[in-house]
Amino acid sequence: WSDAPQSAPSRAKQLEDELDFLRFSAVRLQTEIHEREICAALAAQAAVCDPQQITTTGGPLVELAAGRPFRLSSAYAGYPEEGMVGQSAPFFFHTGFGTHEYITVDLGEPAVIELIEIENRTDMCWNRMYLIHACFHDSATVDRRRNYRLDVHPTALSAFVGPQRTSLAPTRARFVSLFSPVHTALHLSAVRVFGRRATG
Repeated sequence: WSDAPQSAPSRAKQLEDELDFLRFSAVRLQTEIHEREICAALAAQAAVCDPQQITTTGGPLVELAAGRPFRLSSAYAGYPEEGMVGQSAPFFFHTGFGTHEYITVDLGEPAVIELIEIENRTDMCWNRMYLIHACFHDSATVDRRRNYRLDVHPTALSAFVGPQRTSLAPTRARFVSLFSPVHTALHLSAVRVFGRRATG
């Protein structure tokens, strides 16, 4: 019976299904290739830094975020939208799910920022640290015009591997926000901002 001629509508439907499958396969392959390219680029750019030797031409940097207040774009059920920056397992904050979810840290006064260090949540869902950006602004309103994609080694997306560090061109700001442009939730066990208090 399988060799019997198909009606025109049946054949058309079969061809449409085959075309949809080919399109899906092509998109998935393209996505996998793109992700491999991103992982290779991140691996090449991954910062290797001794946290006891964080210095620049201007001398040692100071950690500015510890104990400073933060606020979230939204909070996952049962977690606060505001708090104080610290280090905690499995995480010290948890946003809701959405696009451009963020955490904003108020440094209290303007600073010249040169390095950001983040640690993923310690227990699971590590891949949500994918594509985190940092942006810098002088008022409490999040302004994404000055933003940097943070360096995250591919291994940090499948296991807890410790601090991920990104060196920056000296950037002056009072507020630092971390956000993801994809639909996800953010949850980190540590956020550290290194720099110097601005003068003048």
